[in-house]
Amino acid sequence: GPDVLSSFETRMSWVYRRSGSAMLLTSITTCCAFLVTISFPIVGIRSFGIFAAFVIIFDYFLVMSLFCTATIIYHNHFETKAGCCNCSCRKCDPTSTEIAKKKDEDGEEPTVDPISRFFEEKVTPFMLSGRNRIIIGVVLLIWVIISIIFVSRLQPTTNAEEFLDENHPLQIGATILDREFEKTEQDAPSKIYLTWGLEDANRKGVNQLFDP
Repeated sequence: GPDVLSSFETRMSWVYRRSGSAMLLTSITTCCAFLVTISFPIVGIRSFGIFAAFVIIFDYFLVMSLFCTATIIYHNHFETKAGCCNCSCRKCDPTSTEIAKKKDEDGEEPTVDPISRFFEEKVTPFMLSGRNRIIIGVVLLIWVIISIIFVSRLQPTTNAEEFLDENHPLQIGATILDREFEKTEQDAPSKIYLTWGLEDANRKGVNQLFDP
């Protein structure tokens, strides 16, 4: 309306008063969802959740400060200029606010972009339907229950990941050394020699009793 279009400051105030609280709510819920990972026994998931939670917090502060500043610069110097590489520092004349105010005074209907029209005409009526909200809520509830069940089964790894197939001769030897021969850091490691081929090994002249 004319009150909002009276100046660029009133436009920014109207937009941020409507969107600031919504962005704050979504940022808090997302941050809390990531902080839930603190209770996980796996250190990697726990550290990722804490990192992601701080990213969401700082992202909200940047959107409410730095992005607002960038929007003002774009509005004053780039928005209504022709071309994608116009780097002139002169102020736009007229600005998009002045153009919108002039159209409102002339009684012209504001143009709505296809994305805004889609959300206004399709998404909003769908979400405001009570039946649709119940269906979406039930689906989300089932998904949350299934996720909680699988998450509760997560456990830290107790053994090193096997590089080869468990039946591979080298993997069998590595597994035996790791699980069957317990040792401390001061103990000399046990040596195992593996020999395999298409035929039996030739043991002619070998005396394992007196000359192992």
